Amino acid sequence: HWMVEPTSHRSLTHLLDCDYPRWRDARSEDFRARFAATRHFAKSVVARVADMPVEDIELRRCRLGRPSFVVRGSRCSRVVDANLSHTRGSAVMAVSTRGPVGVDVEAQDRNLDNANFARAICHDEELVEYERARPTERQRLLLELWTWKEATTKAMGTGLRTAFPSLHADIRRGTVTDDRDQSWRIYALTGGGYRVAIASKEEG
Repeated sequence: HWMVEPTSHRSLTHLLDCDYPRWRDARSEDFRARFAATRHFAKSVVARVADMPVEDIELRRCRLGRPSFVVRGSRCSRVVDANLSHTRGSAVMAVSTRGPVGVDVEAQDRNLDNANFARAICHDEELVEYERARPTERQRLLLELWTWKEATTKAMGTGLRTAFPSLHADIRRGTVTDDRDQSWRIYALTGGGYRVAIASKEEG
């Protein structure tokens, strides 16, 4: 179960900041609990990395909706760059002091093997690889491409506004190249029945 303290509305306005209206307007108590718990988790991780009291961290969102953690009350004093992903009761947080970062987590048994889905997310070269792959390999490939590209677009700050076929994943090199020819380094992790991808801007 997702739980978070404190639970008063006054405390939640301070915890959720710009996300409070979304929590307030939600009808599902389960969604509310999960929503508040993941934001509490995110702020706690940011506070630990930044060595600051969690009360001094404010959550804001840019024009495209990307979250930003800043010093509370400041005009735009970013603490660190951070990104959150959650699925099926599991949450993962990526934090960077060096630049933009994005993360995605998916259950490894999530079945994505569908030709229409493949065409919706695959670069032309990736689609050729998918079509040549054995049926047992297609699910793994699509899940890998999906998590890598989801993490990359979150690091870019564009999310699903970016056409996934415009991103080219190089599984062997561990990178994703976007439509501006910017390369993003991918750190892939598996465990506990989940697959995680973390994207950060490649240096050099």
